Amino acid sequence: MAVSTPECPEFQPLSTPRLRLDLIPSRRAAEWFDLRNRSGAGRFHRWTPVDVLEVHWFLHSFSRNGKITPGEWKQLGIYLRENDTLIGDCGFRRESNGEAEIGYTLAPEFRRRGFAAEAVEALIDCLFTRLGIKRVTARTIAENRPSLGLLEKLGFHLDKDAGETISLNGKETPVLMFYRDANER
Repeated sequence: MAVSTPECPEFQPLSTPRLRLDLIPSRRAAEWFDLRNRSGAGRFHRWTPVDVLEVHWFLHSFSRNGKITPGEWKQLGIYLRENDTLIGDCGFRRESNGEAEIGYTLAPEFRRRGFAAEAVEALIDCLFTRLGIKRVTARTIAENRPSLGLLEKLGFHLDKDAGETISLNGKETPVLMFYRDANER
């Protein structure tokens, strides 16, 4: 078992009225791979796994334990509390400068029911209250309207001075950067 220190605390699962957010165990790699493929996430993410073996590698590399190390990505499953169904994922990377970046995906059949907002808000609250994060950032491509709407709903602001262009599916795509500060809760 990893030792928790103030600099690298242990991740503790999060609960909301309908959801549980927790590390994705490798035994659920095939389920997560299927969810990512069904979600169409590849249109919007820089990394989309090509097979279950790659998912196992990712989970082993980034989420094998709960130690929250600055600069390391943590991937969490979004599970329905009532039956433990994996309906999506969200992740974060805590930086040494008091910031954290988040990302999220939800299976198509669970969209438009408030699950993404519930999960992401729980994650943000954890980052602010448990980890002392001062600013949470999120990136999304300009054409991802559902993600833009979610960030706006959750009180994020467009950082007009940040952003980039990435090659996504062989096409140069603008990426927008958003932020929310801890004092805006």
